[in-house]
Amino acid sequence: MYPIPDSLLPKKAQLHISALNMLNRCGTQFEFRYMKGVKRPPGVAMVVGTAVDTSVNANLNAKKDTGKLLPVAEVRQAARDALDREWEGGISFDPDEAAQSQGIVKGEAVDKAIKLASLHSTEVAPKIEPSHVQWQWTIELKGFPMDLAGTVDVRESKVVTSIRDTKTSGKSPSSNVADVSDQLTAYAMAVKVIDGKAPEVLALDYLIANKVPVAKTFTSKRDDDDFNVLLRRVENASRVMESGAFTPMPQTDPMCSQKYCGYYDLCIYAKKPKLFQIGATSE
Repeated sequence: MYPIPDSLLPKKAQLHISALNMLNRCGTQFEFRYMKGVKRPPGVAMVVGTAVDTSVNANLNAKKDTGKLLPVAEVRQAARDALDREWEGGISFDPDEAAQSQGIVKGEAVDKAIKLASLHSTEVAPKIEPSHVQWQWTIELKGFPMDLAGTVDVRESKVVTSIRDTKTSGKSPSSNVADVSDQLTAYAMAVKVIDGKAPEVLALDYLIANKVPVAKTFTSKRDDDDFNVLLRRVENASRVMESGAFTPMPQTDPMCSQKYCGYYDLCIYAKKPKLFQIGATSE
């Protein structure tokens, strides 16, 4: 009897850290996206973030391969081109954006992406010595119906071992944002499992879209206790998916709104605004 080739065996499902974070944030949103396969176009903020990431990746890949960053003009053009491509794929507008001209909304998005990509190129990228850009990893979880997977934006290994993730935001995050990031915990655990040693530094490089954009880096570390907490969250996620008991986000959470959730109009747990007829009279 011949063994079945690996290529013919069913692939084990993967749980990405972004999906785990969504499940922790709102089980109903996770159910729509990953269990029912309902996809919605990205919002404007997400498209801006994707455009900036694309530009940052191109710039850091150039530095990894040649030792030099791209000219700022090329970085800006990469952000513009990436946003154009994402925009053509379809956009989800929140109520405020939908009330404006799409040309104005897109123009503001392009301007924001270019400014944030330029900021990273001049203030953040010169400090980074990348050994890997967009490093994909998978950790086998024996006894679980899925493995844990993800993609690290940047790894460094020349001076210190570190992992970095680039974030775009409309406001400055809390000072402990890197300390409480499950994403960084998963990335650090992946490095330890694959390389045998956790990275010395974990960093979130925030590009904050103030009137004058600013860059802030938040650093942290992880140990085995942190990894065990994350694995318990993965174990809980497995039980939730098997049971189908997906808990919706509280309605009091600001993220439970049409502005921030693409599934708001489909969600039976979302409180829709009441409609009143103005000027009606009764006979």
